[in-house]
This record gives sequence, structure tokens and C-alpha cells, in this order.
Amino acid sequence: MKLPEFQQFLQSMSWADFESFVVDLLRSSGKFTEIRLHQNVMGHEIDIVATEVGDPFGLPATCFFKTKASRVVPTDVIDRVVALPSMLRGFVSGPVRTILVASGLLTKAAQARAAGVGIEVWDSLKLNAIKLRSGRLVRPVEIGDAHTGAASGMAIGPGSLDGAGRSQSLQQTFEY
Repeated sequence: MKLPEFQQFLQSMSWADFESFVVDLLRSSGKFTEIRLHQNVMGHEIDIVATEVGDPFGLPATCFFKTKASRVVPTDVIDRVVALPSMLRGFVSGPVRTILVASGLLTKAAQARAAGVGIEVWDSLKLNAIKLRSGRLVRPVEIGDAHTGAASGMAIGPGSLDGAGRSQSLQQTFEY
């Protein structure tokens, strides 16, 4: 799938479908374990928490993913994520990574703000690169309106990508 088609595919997802897509992408990358969806950490809901498989002689990093299903990500989204790294470091021992995962692209101002405050960003360009490195997703996933615990390996319920009640699986839609 070419980049423009992949970007359109990402932007057609609901927020719940996008979160489930990110969980599957993390799984298929082989670089993350203990992937959990919707974790409450010190009164803040974190969309995805995962342990990064790292150097066998070092500590694995705990990764906190904040997802944003939006065509364009403005600066105010970065401002809401800024407080997370210092708060999260007190929650776990060992290295911590805070990653904003966006289905679209950041504005130039948001890119500059994220770089200035040390927020790691995975936009549609980075997600495409990860997808290309990891190959096929671990399992086909139904894209739809229902969201039923992809972190536990359950399929997302059928729904509609096109508003007409038709669902498609990622495996069918997402050949690479």
C-alpha cells in the first residue's frame, strides 16, 4: 500500500479502531510485550502501555502511548502531553518513553513544540515506516464501530468504514 493510501486508511478510522490498530502494530513489530489498552495511571488515562523489549543487559523501557486520531495535530495536543513524562517517571522504575501516536500529521508549530519539550511523535509517516519493517499484522482485525478489547486478543466487532454497514478486515484492506 502506498503512503497516501495508508494515510487515508488511518484517517478513516474511529479513535477506537485507531487505538486497536496501534496495539496490533506494536504486537507485530516484535519490539513490545505486556501491551495494555486504557490504563489509569495516577488519575490519568493512558491509551496504551507497553514494555519495550530492549537490550538484554539493560532495563526494558515502559512506553506510554497517547493516541490521537486526527488528520492534523495542533500544538494544544502537544501541550496536553507535556506533563505526562515527569508524572509517569514516578510511576515506574526504569526507563520511560512517552509517545504521541497520531493518525495524521502534526502542524509545523506542533512539530517544533514536541521537539522542544522532548515528546516522541509517531505520525502517519512513522507508522508507515514501522508497518513496512514489521510486515503483516499478527491477525486480521475487523475495522468497525465496536471496540472490544484488542489488547486481550479479541477481535474488534464488525462495523462500518464507509457508513453503509460494510466492514473490512485489515488483512484484506491492508496488503503489504
